[in-house]
Amino acid sequence: MSEIPMAPEPEDETDYLQLWSASLEEVLVQVSGAACGVDFSLNAPPGPPLAESGDIYFLITLTGAMRGEMGVRVPRTVGLVLVQLMLRAAQPAAEWTSEHHEALEELFRQIAGRAAPAIRSTWGEVQLRVESSPPPTWAVAATAWTCSSSDAPVTFRMEWQLSAALSAELKAAEARRNQVSTAAVDIRLEDANQLPVTDDDF
Repeated sequence: MSEIPMAPEPEDETDYLQLWSASLEEVLVQVSGAACGVDFSLNAPPGPPLAESGDIYFLITLTGAMRGEMGVRVPRTVGLVLVQLMLRAAQPAAEWTSEHHEALEELFRQIAGRAAPAIRSTWGEVQLRVESSPPPTWAVAATAWTCSSSDAPVTFRMEWQLSAALSAELKAAEARRNQVSTAAVDIRLEDANQLPVTDDDF
């Protein structure tokens, strides 16, 4: 998966968002049976990425070791393209139907299933719930974009939205890990300073 240069952001927050983007790519390859590269960016891609009334939203809720929400905004035309990949159809459907919505929701459940082991190995035991949702009413603390790469068989883009609650959890996890790492270095330095000095040291 190629990367678009990203603005500096907290490492855990970026890693979390990029993990979902990578899981999306893996699932698309699996369901379509074809290479389907994606690009990840913390910056909105060129073009008209602003939200529209027909956009489709999914809510991914985390409980357990981390708690919070992440939203996914999928333009309706992109939803049709993703369903086309799932069905391995030659062309996307002309109109959006309830069957398309169910298929797209199932796609994101598969993406969540792919992302879950990596999330648990890094941030602890969590449960993920994926469901259709209206646009988020909670504060969006961070966003990222996944877009089809130049060699992908179809063109698409979608936006990931982190809630303030989940962003705070990720930043706290990063701070705890940095604190543990610093403490481990201090212990090693202290142990080294306490080693006895012998003639061989001169």
